[in-house]
Amino acid sequence: MARKKNIRNITDLPSFNGFKPIGIKNTDSIILLSDEYETIRLIDYNGLKQEEVAEIMNVSRPTVTRIYEKARIKISKAIIEGKSLLFHIEDININQGWQECVECGMKFNLFEGETNIKCPICNI
Repeated sequence: MARKKNIRNITDLPSFNGFKPIGIKNTDSIILLSDEYETIRLIDYNGLKQEEVAEIMNVSRPTVTRIYEKARIKISKAIIEGKSLLFHIEDININQGWQECVECGMKFNLFEGETNIKCPICNI
């Protein structure tokens, strides 16, 4: 029997729901999970080492490697095959300050000092 999956800590979520290739209608979609997005963001965008990412996300370094590899494969497949890339938020711990829109379900963060709570997608 497989061991229970640890709940990952996520420090940032995308402010949009995904990407779609231009000029292609009704494409198949590839789902990028929030922990996969987080590893790409922390390693590639922020330039952190896998050991640092493992500590932030509350997982082992080998787990970060597996998550990161899955994310890279999904992203390259979406680009090469012209598929939409959609973000999916699963069972995770999100750092404080995150809001969830009651209308569309989008999760978003407020900037420091911001008091106007409106969804960036549906503006409600």
